[in-house]
Amino acid sequence: MSDSPHTYANLTTCKEGVTPTHNCGSRISQLGEPEGGALLDGWRVEPNGDHCCTYCGSLREDEFVSIMEKYADGEPGYKWETTAKRYKFYANRPGVTNASEGGIKFYGWHIDTTPGPEFDRKDAIFHRAIARQRAEQAAWTEKRVPGSKVN
Repeated sequence: MSDSPHTYANLTTCKEGVTPTHNCGSRISQLGEPEGGALLDGWRVEPNGDHCCTYCGSLREDEFVSIMEKYADGEPGYKWETTAKRYKFYANRPGVTNASEGGIKFYGWHIDTTPGPEFDRKDAIFHRAIARQRAEQAAWTEKRVPGSKVN
């Protein structure tokens, strides 16, 4: 990395009207910490009101957890799924059919892992969502291949 304050690692991703509030974990893993403790990334507002990271496009944590909880509770129209990448999830809700309308993905580097009651609450929601996803996968498989088991 160059000593110049104008390296890519030190360029903000915020457009006019978006205040830098954090440094995305993706930025840090790819480029390292910005010089001088600068905050370079923020939360842009999508057409439906969602907030997405200006660097990686992830939903803001509170919005992702809300979608995940509604999915875990079985609310109609809410979807949540894991991916082959352990740090990436997809989340969807009524009225959002693609990323041009609102946030649809979440990256794990945006979750606050500070131990305590709030983390425990999010962890319990995550495990309920996983249980529902597994049950849906098992039902889907059983419908197509009677007698098969999905763990």
